[in-house]
Amino acid sequence: MKKRFIFVGLLVALTLAGFGYYGYKAGQIQGQMNNRTPVMITLPGDNVVESDLDLSTLEVIAKDSDQIIHINDLKEPVVIVHLWATWCAPCLIEYPQLVQMIEQMNGKVALLSISMDYKKEPLDRFLNKISAMDKPHIYQAHDTEYATITNYKLNIKGIPTSYILDKNRIARKKIESEYNWADSAIQGYLNTLAD
Repeated sequence: MKKRFIFVGLLVALTLAGFGYYGYKAGQIQGQMNNRTPVMITLPGDNVVESDLDLSTLEVIAKDSDQIIHINDLKEPVVIVHLWATWCAPCLIEYPQLVQMIEQMNGKVALLSISMDYKKEPLDRFLNKISAMDKPHIYQAHDTEYATITNYKLNIKGIPTSYILDKNRIARKKIESEYNWADSAIQGYLNTLAD
């Protein structure tokens, strides 16, 4: 009986230690994510990198139909092409801010959101959770085969990655990693491009 009590006590202690370690590691990972610095790269429209990048003919298939979204058919003066997925933790943090910013831009900026999710169900669940389905100026696409990346020769290191396109659909900026879309500097930049 005494051995069983010691064994159970030891098992409980090891379990608690495991949960404590897991919580510690989860906190470390979240801290690392919070300390990542997004990289904003000036693109060929501003005469710098990725000179062969051409998104002016970008076409993707809409998430809920077989309809093709042509980037030149979008009426908003500025378009953000955003590559992301629900299995990407930084994407889940960033995406609600991006949706809110698009709403605040009052039709000056469109979001062409290209999900790299393997299945549609997690994507739909997340978009419903943050009320981002069927919003004006937000166009949802689902690209399980990464055709957007390969067909348009996008040089991305990971997701989230965003491209900011001007009125002529020339890529002006590339943002690698999650970004603070609530920042007034980016909103000012987008307003300038839209005018």
